[in-house]
Amino acid sequence: HRLDALLVQRLAPWFCGRCKLIVTIHDLTPIKFKDVYKGISNHLVRLLTKNTIMRADLILTPTNAIKAEIAAYAPKLKAPIRAFYNGVDIEKFKKNAVINTQTAPPYLLTVGAIERRKNLETIIDALALLKETDLHLYILGGIRDQAYFAQIQQQILALNLTNRVHYLGFLDEEALISRYQHAQIFITSSKDEGFNIPPLEAMACNVPVICSDIVVHRELFDGAAMFYATESAQDLSEKIEQLRQDVTLRKKLCQEGREKTQFFNWSQTASNVAYALREVL
Repeated sequence: HRLDALLVQRLAPWFCGRCKLIVTIHDLTPIKFKDVYKGISNHLVRLLTKNTIMRADLILTPTNAIKAEIAAYAPKLKAPIRAFYNGVDIEKFKKNAVINTQTAPPYLLTVGAIERRKNLETIIDALALLKETDLHLYILGGIRDQAYFAQIQQQILALNLTNRVHYLGFLDEEALISRYQHAQIFITSSKDEGFNIPPLEAMACNVPVICSDIVVHRELFDGAAMFYATESAQDLSEKIEQLRQDVTLRKKLCQEGREKTQFFNWSQTASNVAYALREVL
């Protein structure tokens, strides 16, 4: 078709003609965690990603952290790598939002696909360590790993938390925003991310955020969230206690979160991508 450019996600066809090849790579998770990401599709990703990268004229990544990972993964790469950053629809998520110093009943919220790298077991263990027995946890997101979901269910049962942990699945937009707005604290516990949109959505809803201390989270949310040692339920439980008891800290994080969301919007994302495309076209 005499294309000027072919833009692909991670893997490109073997033959692309004379057009420029532009590759978006969200993360290298299947490559970094081979024991967790099994199956033919992940095997093909590991087999073919480097070949696609080395043929690319431009590589787009959602963060500088992933940009650095790709540079280390393919040190002979000649193509430029540009971080574009994702966004959040601020107006949609902040509509009717209020600062929640108290909620009844109070609950923690986490949103994302149900898979091992999301590290939900640490949140559940932290909930069991908390002194308050009236605090609940809501988990939202589609199930990508049925075995992991079954493992979490067994953990909840063993810790006698069946009445306090609630899995709601994948919600529509209106129900999702409502859950954000009435949460006392939002927690993201991932061991690895390329970006992470739900914390931004929580910030847009005036909800204070606690993040696992990984490189991507520091790049995106430093100064607007609390951080805990990623696999330490004890550290997370202490951060939750601190944030629940300190109303001043909660209000400060809500304010910093709202300010942080101003840097991430889809118009700017589109502009960043367009600027990168102009470099190679």
